[in-house]
Amino acid sequence: MAFALPLVGGNFTFALPLVSYRVGRRSEHVRPVVWAFTLVFVGGATLNTLRGVPVTVWFPLTMWLVLLGVLPWLAGRTWRQYTELVRAGWQRAEQLEREQQIVAERERLRERARIAQDMHDSLGMS
Repeated sequence: MAFALPLVGGNFTFALPLVSYRVGRRSEHVRPVVWAFTLVFVGGATLNTLRGVPVTVWFPLTMWLVLLGVLPWLAGRTWRQYTELVRAGWQRAEQLEREQQIVAERERLRERARIAQDMHDSLGMS
């Protein structure tokens, strides 16, 4: 959608990196965004070739698409993955702590049962 903003009028060059970054942070699926970038690239290259625009004119625009669109999107994706990994790590640590508490409680119950059995056996012999 951000790619269509220049058609409306005005300079949205500064909005494209922000929107791309936010899309990278928010979107769960990569494929639709990759298809959108590919469609813009192929569509723009085809349109400019059909219009007879020299490659030296439209190729730098492609580089701007990469710099202002793809790279911020990749940065957003990277940050999203990082935060998901950190969150998963903390969840795993909490799970391991709960399991450790369960094992410790089980060992305490076993020791109590052993002591109770020893007392029962010693009282039964007297």
